[in-house]
Amino acid sequence: NVDWTNEIEKAKEDNELRIAEMKLKAEQAAKQMSTKNSSSNNEDDDDDDDFGPSISLATASTANNEDTDSDEEDTRPPEPNDQDDDRLDDDERPFFPLTHEIDLKHGAKTVSCLTIDSNGERLISGGFDYELKMWDFPTMDKKLQYSRAISPCESHQLRSIEFSPGNDMLLIASGNCQGKVITRDGKNMYECVRGDMYLIDMQKTKGHVSTLNRACWNPKD
Repeated sequence: NVDWTNEIEKAKEDNELRIAEMKLKAEQAAKQMSTKNSSSNNEDDDDDDDFGPSISLATASTANNEDTDSDEEDTRPPEPNDQDDDRLDDDERPFFPLTHEIDLKHGAKTVSCLTIDSNGERLISGGFDYELKMWDFPTMDKKLQYSRAISPCESHQLRSIEFSPGNDMLLIASGNCQGKVITRDGKNMYECVRGDMYLIDMQKTKGHVSTLNRACWNPKD
């Protein structure tokens, strides 16, 4: 007699083993497919990265462009330099020498007038501090101090100072209505006549009646 219960149980176990084997095969196949898909995606990405010229070609092209740019720059005319400035004609050079300079400290207030004798030995400066200062270049030392200071017009601002054609006198115009003449060393010589401020016709008075702005010498006298 055949024991059908045992046969049925064996058949069930065989079926379960076959089903388990089929599941394992299916899982392995799925894993293989996933790995293939991932590898294909990576290859596609690599292909995208390789799109266009290679790095070596790009660097070579940029190097060639730089060489051409440098060649073009070399063909341009050279820019002027300091040596070219030295080759300027005498007519184009500045009249005054600008290589050296010094600062002469007149005072704390505005310097309003300057004059220098024809020999270039003495400079006279005047300002709103009412002072006239003399600067003698032949005897000046490194301190750059003035040789003498006077107040020729008392409490009037100095507006104009000029050497005479002979360099022996100074003509001064100040905030006063009277011009003044002093010697080269600062001694008073004479003072211009004051005008009559009550006269309407200025041709009938001999002097100025208001502030002077400028005074000058007759170059022929």
